[in-house]
Amino acid sequence: MEKYTVAELPLDEQNVLEQLYGGQMNENQGYSPNHILYVRELTTAEEGLFTNCTSFQPLGVLVQNLYKIRGRLLPPHFNRALYKMVEECDALRLNYCSVGKRILAVVFQERRVLAPVVYRNLEGIEEDELDATLHRIMDADLRQGIDVRHGCLMRFSIFHTHNDEYAVLVTAVQAVLTDFDVRKLFVRALGLKWEESAQPANGAMMQKSAMAAPVREYWKKILGNFPQNCRIPKYGKTSIPVPRHRAYFTHLPAPILSDLREKAKDKKSMLMAILQTAWGLFLLQENGCRDVGFCLRVPRREKGADGQSRIPSLVPLRLQVENDNVTIQEIVNKLFQQFVISQPYAALGRSDIESLMGKQKGIFDHFLDFCDFHYETHSFEKAPGAVDGQLILQKFWDGRDNKLSIAFHHEEHQLSISMQYDERFFDREKIEILVKEYLQVLQQMLTDWNLPIGVFQERLGNRLERVENSVTERVDSRAVLQDYLSRITLFKELDRGFIQRFMEYARLDVYFEGDRLAGKDLDGQMVFLGMGRVARSIELGDGWYHTLDIQKEGGWLNETVLLPDRKGDMALEVLTERAVILTVPLDKAHIIMDQTPLMPKCVIQYVIRQMEKYQRLWIQS
Repeated sequence: MEKYTVAELPLDEQNVLEQLYGGQMNENQGYSPNHILYVRELTTAEEGLFTNCTSFQPLGVLVQNLYKIRGRLLPPHFNRALYKMVEECDALRLNYCSVGKRILAVVFQERRVLAPVVYRNLEGIEEDELDATLHRIMDADLRQGIDVRHGCLMRFSIFHTHNDEYAVLVTAVQAVLTDFDVRKLFVRALGLKWEESAQPANGAMMQKSAMAAPVREYWKKILGNFPQNCRIPKYGKTSIPVPRHRAYFTHLPAPILSDLREKAKDKKSMLMAILQTAWGLFLLQENGCRDVGFCLRVPRREKGADGQSRIPSLVPLRLQVENDNVTIQEIVNKLFQQFVISQPYAALGRSDIESLMGKQKGIFDHFLDFCDFHYETHSFEKAPGAVDGQLILQKFWDGRDNKLSIAFHHEEHQLSISMQYDERFFDREKIEILVKEYLQVLQQMLTDWNLPIGVFQERLGNRLERVENSVTERVDSRAVLQDYLSRITLFKELDRGFIQRFMEYARLDVYFEGDRLAGKDLDGQMVFLGMGRVARSIELGDGWYHTLDIQKEGGWLNETVLLPDRKGDMALEVLTERAVILTVPLDKAHIIMDQTPLMPKCVIQYVIRQMEKYQRLWIQS
């Protein structure tokens, strides 16, 4: 692949790079913190992993790999190996940037700032709880996303699970892993010598370029007269001008899950069919039609070397209602049979669908992701480990030309829904309404299981109308903020006027189960828990974060922020479905404290109560 200097590019492309990374100067002119070593066009493998459009911020496929390593892995050794690899490997100093009509790979001379490596101690956790914890961490980490234009396109989290045994989570832009073998980093971190292997790294498994003839013929027939894109519920333009994906997470309410399992007879395949049908009926109701098409994402039929299907395949489904007398159960069974027939042909990529339908892009603008339903559950504790990392689990997220992605996760006692949405078309409020309405569709389906769809649609219309009416009255955001501040234990003895002063600077954020806050998220601000439960972890100098306690709503989460010379760093992890976190800049809080004599007294009393609590716990232990 030919390489170019910035000066060799057309002027308009040079301007884009300068806008993003600053002016480029040689050593004689001065220092450039983002000095570009060279740029190049994308390889064929990379091109297939990015969005069709050349928006200012290109979107690529993200991949998560969970490895099991055996050996003695110390944080300083891993950090040293990582920084050495950054110096040697272009892939770790690489970003992707749209410069107008094309996307370029931009390689920098140095990478001064890396995403902090998370080191966490999970020793002593039971086998089932460990698996659930790792899955929760993976889902939360994937929700963070990666900006392909800035910073390292790969981040690491390391968990000490047993003696000389570690779980290593690698989240990366998949295009980077096409030319980088992460196993080399693991071996170096353990102080061993790396030996090049003929076997390629399985960190970024690629979609095959050609379909078998029977597969092509099957999908050509299915997609020949497929319905055009239908309108997604709550879809609409927002004020956000560029692609920007955000996450939303929720659990299925227990009553709905109980009814769902009863109708599905605890079979995953039927459970999946009911969830798919609910979305199809939601689309019918939204678009006022009788024929809609949508697309699933499931593991493709080819399996990896370890017997696990990892590469996602797209499976288009079509829901047609021929008359008003067909029952909900019959519609579910029909969609179930359609998926069962199509599943053996699950070998479709985005480009395959485009070629079969004769279109270039945007065939499907949203997806239902059921990959989690099809992965075989492997216990991390029982899986074999290796010094160069044994791949245990792999997950993908594909945001290309994607307005909405709805992923369903099935666990033993619960079912969760994780959404990734483009803020150009949805905001948080619309997504919350969409989820409420989808759950109403699901509830009405289970209630009207043996009734005709005509009756179901009439009842559903009334139910959705009630949901719309219930959200028309907007809640005053300042009233919500004041309510949360009044719940904070530290402020209990202070009057309303004091809380009003804090409202000028307080910020309210919503986080989801598994989300983690540390470092810059906590530095320079007082952090309080308005709703939910949070686990606090502390690092005492050895690099590993150890669980400290669990805080409930109203708690002050980082009391040591007032100390000028803290001995340890704090990290937070959300344990409940969602948590409301309030933050107040520390400099503003100091001003209010200086003007409110009662405030220092409240701080002292709060800290002494915390000390008293830990004294009791110490004696009891």
